[in-house]
Amino acid sequence: MKMNIAMRGAWSLRILMLLTTGALTVGSFTACTAATRHTEAKHEASSRRDAALRDGTVERKLVRSGAMTVAVSDPEAGGRAVEAMLDARGGYVERSSHDDERGIRLTCRVPESALDRFMDDVGAIGDELTRSTSAEDVTDAYHDLQVRLDNNIALRDRLRQLLEQAAGVEELLAVETQLSRIQTEVEVLQSRLDRLTERVEMSTLRIELEPERILGPLGYIGHGLWWAFSKLFVIS
Repeated sequence: MKMNIAMRGAWSLRILMLLTTGALTVGSFTACTAATRHTEAKHEASSRRDAALRDGTVERKLVRSGAMTVAVSDPEAGGRAVEAMLDARGGYVERSSHDDERGIRLTCRVPESALDRFMDDVGAIGDELTRSTSAEDVTDAYHDLQVRLDNNIALRDRLRQLLEQAAGVEELLAVETQLSRIQTEVEVLQSRLDRLTERVEMSTLRIELEPERILGPLGYIGHGLWWAFSKLFVIS
């Protein structure tokens, strides 16, 4: 049993060394030479992409977000209007909350290309009080994930070729072990890339729909007194 474990470890080490150096020329592993050249081409492509990124010829990946506050006469009706406009734009409500005094809060996901126009639409349903937008540049992280994913996919394909060429049980088990590890890495990287892509394509917008404040008689009197007092300090 100990001998089998030792032999399997030796084969795993051998496979990793062969995969790292590209020297797949031992026995039946020569069939993977073409895959090695394919991986080298992938590295060359990623190098060219990095150069293009430095030169500014690659489209930058930005995660945009925004926030706005709008005073409306009826927050619930305003919320329904926002949801209808959001659906027409291809977005959706991610979270929502309601408070009788503070109104409605919505966290929306909006297609990035429609963010500015959608904010204009929301501002038009009432009295827009505040608006802000921001952008996070994730270009480097995006392309780093893409290159790592491409390289691991190429490595996985090479391992599959090795699996077909395995000469015995020990070789087969060693290759399967490495293939399982690389497949897990591919799935993790793909998931991370998908999430980042979704953040780039769908902006996050936080909307607060506040109830309009209607002044009573004393409120109008106080407002008038403040206006008159402020004019005492105005020369012209």
